[in-house]
Amino acid sequence: MDNFSFRLINLIDSFRTKKYRIGFAIEDYAPYDRAMASTRLRVYDIIREFFNDDIYLLALYRPLKKYDIVIFQKYFDRIAFELADKLRSQGVKIVLDVNVNYYDSTSKYITNEEYLDIVRFTKISDAVVTTTDFLRDSVLALYPHKKVLLIEEGIEDRYFKCNKIFPKGKIKLIWSGYAQKANEILIIKDVLEELYEEFKFSLFLICEKDPELKIKKIPVYFERYNHSRIAEQLQKGDIFIAPRDLTDSYNMGHSFTKIGVAMAAGLPVIASPVPSYVNSPAVLCEDLMQWRESLRRMLTDVSYLECLGNLGRDYVKENFSMHKIKPKYKELFASMLEQ
Repeated sequence: MDNFSFRLINLIDSFRTKKYRIGFAIEDYAPYDRAMASTRLRVYDIIREFFNDDIYLLALYRPLKKYDIVIFQKYFDRIAFELADKLRSQGVKIVLDVNVNYYDSTSKYITNEEYLDIVRFTKISDAVVTTTDFLRDSVLALYPHKKVLLIEEGIEDRYFKCNKIFPKGKIKLIWSGYAQKANEILIIKDVLEELYEEFKFSLFLICEKDPELKIKKIPVYFERYNHSRIAEQLQKGDIFIAPRDLTDSYNMGHSFTKIGVAMAAGLPVIASPVPSYVNSPAVLCEDLMQWRESLRRMLTDVSYLECLGNLGRDYVKENFSMHKIKPKYKELFASMLEQ
């Protein structure tokens, strides 16, 4: 969905009559292709999916409109709290949607202010929606009587249309994400440098800016992330790598989407064992030895890559395509309106 299409959807929402209105409150109203990934996935794409729905009208929250439910997507600071408290006093159901574990005050990634804000906002929320089982359990550990639901992030159909062809020559490893997080690749730097001596692969990075990642001898290429072309950009790699530091609960709560879009595009994935990745066709590595052994096999067996690519695409289509995610939102809306 381009910027014009999204603006058009929100422009004409006032001319459509539906039974119930659901608003999404977000902190930064950026254009579609410049919005945070979680906002695209959990707000803009969901609004699009419900555009022709007969019962629910979904749109970005606007102060002069009336809503039955307002979902605060990753938005829970003082300003958001005051708005939610006001809406709740008017009978509006308040839902907090989070994709990050702000509930662990010991995490180096979470400020004390964020922790206090999320606690305060959660207390007045009628429900909390999370992206992973780990995050849902983290919320329930603090609020055992709170209504907490799991709704994963959907993967757009366009990724499934890619036709991945694996080369018979040199393999390209690929990583995609925010530039500031590219340093997590260095977790496996020694393994990559060791294997490069034998296999002479290259590393391809897709980020919003050049992370200037330096790994000894290995050719590292950068391409700027382009959301309208990301499915094609991913085809420039042959093995998607996703190492993460799992000593911090912040990373333990991450959603499946990072590797999900790569799998949907037909790429085999090798990754750290983030809980949301478990039971998927991703090759999960607990330590450097497993990274070394698993990458070695992937770098030498093209038929293995093809098999993993097919398994991954089928898995994502079965569990994360938008036609699987939309009914979960309908269940959320119905349950909130019954209260």
